[in-house]
Amino acid sequence: MGRPGKTYYYRNWDDDVVFTKHQEASIPPGFIWLHTNWVYRLSSTIVSGLCVGFATIYCRLFLHVTFQNKRCLRTQGKQGAFVFANHTQPLGDVFIPMLAALPRRAYTIAEAANLGIPIVGKMLTMGGALILPAKLSQMMQFQRAMTVRLKQHQRIFVYPEAHVWPYYTGIRPFPNGAFHYPVSATWPVMP
Repeated sequence: MGRPGKTYYYRNWDDDVVFTKHQEASIPPGFIWLHTNWVYRLSSTIVSGLCVGFATIYCRLFLHVTFQNKRCLRTQGKQGAFVFANHTQPLGDVFIPMLAALPRRAYTIAEAANLGIPIVGKMLTMGGALILPAKLSQMMQFQRAMTVRLKQHQRIFVYPEAHVWPYYTGIRPFPNGAFHYPVSATWPVMP
């Protein structure tokens, strides 16, 4: 028998019940979305590989994650795609896409607040996080990074609700711009 879970109460669809210590973190000046430095890219490959190894252990043994119809992600052939999912696991939602996208690499759109997580926040982009810009001036670099990843036949994971609701199984209303990126670029979308 499992231990009793914590009960969360939500007042509206935008309530955030999971907080990090440095929730107010923002994108630092000179932030790079698409690294061309070979040392960074090698480090990123190593970090990503280690994350996939950890994801295999954590998601399979502790979260008991299994996939139904995972082959649908592979049927897109040599083409990038967006994958939309519910945001229900504070830690699991970082690692589940890595397993779902195999053998490709997963890139997950993430809020800048995640950069404030001690130690891990600095390595998020190496693991595949695409940090959502807060300023319009940064949007072009962000969109260029997404386009490059899609042209590399990778998967970009989107949690359109933007707020973690642990173990919630319903579909919450999406913000108006949730499907803006795939529609504007005409890339495939998978739920």
